[in-house]
Amino acid sequence: KYKAANLPLIKKLKILGYNFKWIGNAYHNCELYNPNFCIESQNISFKNQLISFYVVNSFLQRSPIIPLYHRVNNFFSKKEIKEGFNYEFKKNDSIYNFINKTKNIKLDKNNFFFIHSTLPHRPYIYESDCSKNKNRNENENTGYKKKYECMLNRLEIFLEYINKHDPSANVIITSDHGQFLVNKKENGKNFFITAVHFTLQKNPTPKIGYADLRDKFSGTTPSASDVREAVIAIRAAKFPDWTVLGTAGSFFKNPVVRRFEADALREKYPELPQYEAGEGMVKISLGYVLDKVCGLKGYKVGNVGLYEAQALVLVNYGGATTAEIKKFATHISDLVYNKTKIIISPEVRFIKNKIN
Repeated sequence: KYKAANLPLIKKLKILGYNFKWIGNAYHNCELYNPNFCIESQNISFKNQLISFYVVNSFLQRSPIIPLYHRVNNFFSKKEIKEGFNYEFKKNDSIYNFINKTKNIKLDKNNFFFIHSTLPHRPYIYESDCSKNKNRNENENTGYKKKYECMLNRLEIFLEYINKHDPSANVIITSDHGQFLVNKKENGKNFFITAVHFTLQKNPTPKIGYADLRDKFSGTTPSASDVREAVIAIRAAKFPDWTVLGTAGSFFKNPVVRRFEADALREKYPELPQYEAGEGMVKISLGYVLDKVCGLKGYKVGNVGLYEAQALVLVNYGGATTAEIKKFATHISDLVYNKTKIIISPEVRFIKNKIN
């Protein structure tokens, strides 16, 4: 067991008057680490037993006993695997377990909760509404997406529950997706984001380090609403209305070059913005290069062009094909290289499809 009570975070939380509790999952059972801080230990009878159920289960899962038994009895093996999936899902559904375990606990203290959910993790055997999935053989992408949507469903329920029963609680939820989003294989490479969920501060401290915001609010202390309106106005002035003109925003990455290359560019173009990138490398403002050095702001070929108010933004003026956009992007890259010897690359990701 970890001596969690001696950890600096736990000590500081105690000094501040917080009651720290956490809940784990099938892979990291809370009680295997320190039952004193475990939500599951609050209302179960075996809390003080010498060896808990979770210890026994963890030992059996890592021993040759269960695999050997499965080989001997094939029928029972299938049943055991099925029950194992159900057990694993229930343990990994930490948000649902948190709600069930805290229903009988008085939430009248300064609570600090940590919830380690592995709901989106394999096995992918549940639907978006968290009901059991009858099709166990669907592909990994579809299975992951459904469990991810199930996770969002759980978060909605959790927010409603915690706001009703303990609105002053501090809660950290970490969601383990397994290797699906970690590896660099083809899985997930061609996905794109259609919706996002944010955790917002109730008392935010606006950051105005961005040059345009810094200039606008110089000498003042803007509210979050002021910054929001300013950002909307700035982006509206620089970026096209995507409901009118097809665009993916900034199309190219800001190039990173070696120090001596940056110095040579600075000597030739003294006002070229440069930023330290570490290890002797320097990031160059491509927007400035496209606009001031190459004069390409508003440049257009056929139905594709660089936006008139922001040269980094590539726009489809209507009817341009994928091939046309790629050809235009290559053309821009060639123009930049011929002028500056800088190699640039797209920031956007091309998603494979059967449409030209």
